[in-house]
Amino acid sequence: MDLTPGVWRVDELLAEVKAKLPYNLRYERTSAAARHHHHASLHVESPASSARQIAELVLTALPVGWQLTALPGYAILYRETIDYQTALAWWRSTATGVNVCSATSQKTDDNPENISLR
Repeated sequence: MDLTPGVWRVDELLAEVKAKLPYNLRYERTSAAARHHHHASLHVESPASSARQIAELVLTALPVGWQLTALPGYAILYRETIDYQTALAWWRSTATGVNVCSATSQKTDDNPENISLR
């Protein structure tokens, strides 16, 4: 999946990604916080081709408290901090940046917030 480099609004990028992914992407759109934060801008510097790269870009643009969770067959993006038992991985926007936890790292690390994508 290639995204054109340039400035994107979060909601526009999410709509583009949702249309191109081979699985379902659900994300919070109707709350006041989502409508406000999805107007934030982000810069795609080079063609972002992986879902992991896109997850980091989106969560960098969103404030603390947002989480993208990869589940079997779909992904969800909501303002939440939940450790889903069936999650394959999740990315969280935190005060120190975007952090990631995978199902394998969760088993070996007591604090998934310490694993950073940066």
